[in-house]
Amino acid sequence: MAGPTAMHASMMAIRLPDARQDASATRENARRLQSEFMDRHRIAVAIMAIDGALWARISAQVYNAPEDYDRLIEVGLR
Repeated sequence: MAGPTAMHASMMAIRLPDARQDASATRENARRLQSEFMDRHRIAVAIMAIDGALWARISAQVYNAPEDYDRLIEVGLR
């Protein structure tokens, strides 16, 4: 997680685990992984390349259930 806890509110960026990182974290690689989450898993999550690493931007919203976050962890954040 990046930034002070007090500034997280309902949205935060989480660095993807090493298994999801690649040799060069680029915008194109982030876009490709974001598409994979949607196409293969039906998960809408923003993936960004920041300082040479891939990050997922997640948001806590009323329409998301705890199971949605569990599924994201299962398919992408391990």
